[in-house]
Amino acid sequence: PIEGLQSEEIKLSVVAEVDESALVSKEEKENGDVYRIGIRAAVDRVSVPFVDAVIGGHRYVWFLTKLTVSGLAGIFTGSVSADNIAGPIRIIQEAGKSAERGGDSLLRFMIVLSVSLGLLNLLPVPVLDGGHLFFFIIEAVKGSPLSLKVREISNQVGIALLLALMLFAVGNDIWGTLR
Repeated sequence: PIEGLQSEEIKLSVVAEVDESALVSKEEKENGDVYRIGIRAAVDRVSVPFVDAVIGGHRYVWFLTKLTVSGLAGIFTGSVSADNIAGPIRIIQEAGKSAERGGDSLLRFMIVLSVSLGLLNLLPVPVLDGGHLFFFIIEAVKGSPLSLKVREISNQVGIALLLALMLFAVGNDIWGTLR
């Protein structure tokens, strides 16, 4: 992002192998208040042994897990804007942008989405897998199952929370589209 320059013209000098040429860029806003000039690092494919690829994949998933947990914690503490919660409209838009950049980009997007949804599923909210695990732990500590009434009320609260989250996410998508 180019901080504090808004939509001013920016003069860039690019050093090529032999020649230097000047570029002028006036870039539009991308996603809120962030201005980008469209320069990206080149990505080289490197063949690695299978075991190294598996280890690298695990490291990447662990990195995404920490990033997702940090983002969720930031949303709950207020240090990260809740505008970052995306629903199906923005997910489809971002998937389309990733697909335009190529198959590798789309695959990375799908990995990020999969890890994020998997972690959300582990939250201790009734009706999610994390909620079931939470109840199993309570029942193990208590030594007996929870009453049907408690489970019904918990599930209703969980469904209400999920519906509220979905409405909020879709609202963010619609509001973001209208901006």
